[in-house]
Amino acid sequence: PIFPLLMLALEAMSEPQFNLYAVQTTTHCVAPLLLVNGPVARELGIDSGHRAFGPGVRVNACIGRAIRLALINVGGAIPGVGDMATYGSPAKFSFCIAENEAASPWEPLHVERGLARGQSAVTVVGAEGIVNMNTRTKIVDEVIRVFAQSMPRPAGNDYRTCGKPWVVLCPEYADILKGGGLSKAEVKRRIWEQAKMPAAWMAEIDFEQATHSRRAEMGVVTRESQLPPCASPEELGILVTGGPGTHAAYVQSFGNTRSVTKPVGD
Repeated sequence: PIFPLLMLALEAMSEPQFNLYAVQTTTHCVAPLLLVNGPVARELGIDSGHRAFGPGVRVNACIGRAIRLALINVGGAIPGVGDMATYGSPAKFSFCIAENEAASPWEPLHVERGLARGQSAVTVVGAEGIVNMNTRTKIVDEVIRVFAQSMPRPAGNDYRTCGKPWVVLCPEYADILKGGGLSKAEVKRRIWEQAKMPAAWMAEIDFEQATHSRRAEMGVVTRESQLPPCASPEELGILVTGGPGTHAAYVQSFGNTRSVTKPVGD
């Protein structure tokens, strides 16, 4: 069932909210990240453990590479011609993982988005590469705080244009947060609140853009404003994947893009 999955991912990227034209042609290093949920991930052997973002799993690499070749050969994203990324990204070679549903203490992504647990689904994300976050603490409040404080970027698209970022948690961190009594929604809310960045950190021209791009969401934006990375806690994506070890990842978005989830076989 790999080919239907590929077609579904391309269909999801074609939805207006994903903003594929901008993702394809920007000077930014954005690449489509595929997140796979449900039985199809297990049937195909899409990795959600130690090698989820890494090498060594043929199916992850093949699916991600097939998507990139379609974006080049069908979509015209030829580097330096249609794809104007200043320096590209390794994520443009292949960027496909599955959620580690078996090790997650919360509902998986596709269930959170209204699908049945037994369904399969693919989610496409307009993402930068991953930024590793690692702390030795197992105190819930500290985990939330240090993750949130690792996110603000005065030169990043999310804060300037109101993005759709993701926090990828390894199972150990997810268990720590769940063990502290936090639902996934509460993790989102607390990270979102503590990840706000002073607008004063931005360069003047970037601040001017933020005053326009975030006006509908925040009203008047001043240098004293505290900018969240996305419009609401619900817009912050949380995904559980990976193997043992206290590591998480901040996946920054292109900003002007929204993730799209499609059920397989619908």
